[in-house]
Amino acid sequence: MLELKGVTVKFGHKIALNNISIKINEGEVVAIVGQNGAGKSSLIKELIGNSSLPVGYMPERATPDPYLTVDEFISYFIQLSNSNCRVEDIIELCNLQEYRSILCKNLSKGTSQRVILSAVLGLNTDIIILDEPTAGFDPLFQIEMNSIFSKIKGDKTIIISTHNISEIEHIASRIIVLKDGSINFDGAFNRTKSYYEYF
Repeated sequence: MLELKGVTVKFGHKIALNNISIKINEGEVVAIVGQNGAGKSSLIKELIGNSSLPVGYMPERATPDPYLTVDEFISYFIQLSNSNCRVEDIIELCNLQEYRSILCKNLSKGTSQRVILSAVLGLNTDIIILDEPTAGFDPLFQIEMNSIFSKIKGDKTIIISTHNISEIEHIASRIIVLKDGSINFDGAFNRTKSYYEYF
């Protein structure tokens, strides 16, 4: 479980988070949504910093080591965490079989993003936090990533930040809408409901 109570974050005179209190239970898939500058990244940092459990974190902009192969890069993270994951299982989960021996510097942007996700999954943490994991990618890539999320949800607590609700509508069980650093909506996700009124 992750919990924040009355958290306020300021940068100078700007309030990034305003008296935020939330509780995220084990196994939930939570979407944190809002416009740019709403406080999503600040909230993620607070959730990570206040977690008593290890967190697998995928930042918005990350690239794998260009001089390692895909196999080597994922193996490094598995060894780093002493997890009991098998490289083969992670590779299969993220559909990277054909890229195992390829240097990461030769991968497309979308494949590199899947490799980063694979490394995070290789840490085998119970909590996974993803900051804008599909931002700037085409709809097909979003479908591929959501397929991976669907395979692991239930076993993990997953938190995904995004400004595009369509990216998470098939996987989220709960949605938190941030506006100007405050929670403007928090509840079960309903695909028939429009949440943009809370932005």
